[in-house]
Amino acid sequence: MIWGIALYVFKLLPALGQSILFGGSTYTAMGFLEDILPDGWQMFAVIIAFSGMFAFAWTASVMISMTKNFRQAYIKLHMGKLKIPSEIIDRFE
Repeated sequence: MIWGIALYVFKLLPALGQSILFGGSTYTAMGFLEDILPDGWQMFAVIIAFSGMFAFAWTASVMISMTKNFRQAYIKLHMGKLKIPSEIIDRFE
């Protein structure tokens, strides 16, 4: 949405709907629309695509790094319910 609105505000594409569709298509690197940017602005589509790939990679890395914390919390919760001594639970930290 943000890229589409930016494309429309800077008058690179004539219609807001077309701008949002092109921005979304390029951001997700799907590329189901042809390059409709004016001459001299085609490289902007590559910049939008790289920003999308970076955002998805960053999100995936954050989610993967969070799995260790969720696993530790899960183990502590369920070991506590099983009345396992705390010195054994502490080994999993």
